[in-house]
Amino acid sequence: MIISIQNVINSIPNVTQEISKKFSLSISLFLRTSERKTFSSLARCNNLSYRSVYVTNDDALNYIKYSKNYLVSLIKNFSKYGKGKLLIDFTGISKPFSQNISDVTYDYSGTTKRVEKCISVGFCVWTNGKICIPFDFENWLRKKDAVDTYKTKIELAKELIISAQKEIAFNEVILDGAFASQEMIQFLSENNFYFTMRIPRNRVIVIGKNAYQLQQCPKFRLKRNRKFKVIYASYKGFHCYFTAHKRKTKNGNFDVVFIISNVRKTARKHVITYRKRWPQEKFHRTAKQKLGLADCQSTSRYKQHAHIFMVMMAYTKLELMKIYKKKKSPEEIIKLFRHQKSPKDYRDLRNLEETFMV
Repeated sequence: MIISIQNVINSIPNVTQEISKKFSLSISLFLRTSERKTFSSLARCNNLSYRSVYVTNDDALNYIKYSKNYLVSLIKNFSKYGKGKLLIDFTGISKPFSQNISDVTYDYSGTTKRVEKCISVGFCVWTNGKICIPFDFENWLRKKDAVDTYKTKIELAKELIISAQKEIAFNEVILDGAFASQEMIQFLSENNFYFTMRIPRNRVIVIGKNAYQLQQCPKFRLKRNRKFKVIYASYKGFHCYFTAHKRKTKNGNFDVVFIISNVRKTARKHVITYRKRWPQEKFHRTAKQKLGLADCQSTSRYKQHAHIFMVMMAYTKLELMKIYKKKKSPEEIIKLFRHQKSPKDYRDLRNLEETFMV
């Protein structure tokens, strides 16, 4: 059964100062440890006892509450300077050998191009172009594993959007092509959300009395060196703006991708807006390669959720340090912790909480 993170948070009393300090210690261990993020590795790499880094189920529940509240509060502070974009995307946390870990299912991996055993997670991320803050997520299970509680990824994405609307401010939702369905477009339109998303090239649009597949529409013929073109058309009864973007592939060839939006912009601005989804892909990469997103081996659902939130918190701290130290990526900040071993760098990190939370 899928347990909503929000329901867990609402059932927990206020987090004490002691829990806050212990959670901060866990985040610092995540940043300083280059090995797998298991209790034994965290303890060994930082010369601590196993008991001092061990997280109980009660600690895990408090960690979830603390991190969720902190991330939302941080977004609210940044929102004072302008509303950002809401990004939602699913990724698989690989668990190839698990037998008893909660919420493990089978899902298609965009990296390996095959179905894998994993925990399928839909992350909800806020970005304003300068900082990327992951603050919520939901687990997806295939129908065979979820039984009576099965929900599609689109249904989970809708729940994340509604939940985010109650907590933070954003001016547009950006999604990838997997969400370009009639159900999602209807939901976003009825709830007055601005959106931009990729749409498969074989979808049929209507212009006047004629219907065309996007890839065969005569109005999308890009002549000479033209790379962008936008038209106004209808899809499944919804009038939207469709943009064709001619881009260069890794092989040196050119292909055309399509974007759908209900915001009136130039073709170039539609493409620039969709590119703002890229910070979430970078979060997935860093979380898996540098922060040990898949390292938790606990069979407890709450510990798995707490581990994911600790990764989200660690990434957010790296984003803050990236701004503070004027670096290009969180990976550069990780090098400061794991290679230079500078105590001053971590003191700067701890002081940032007061700087950004005023």
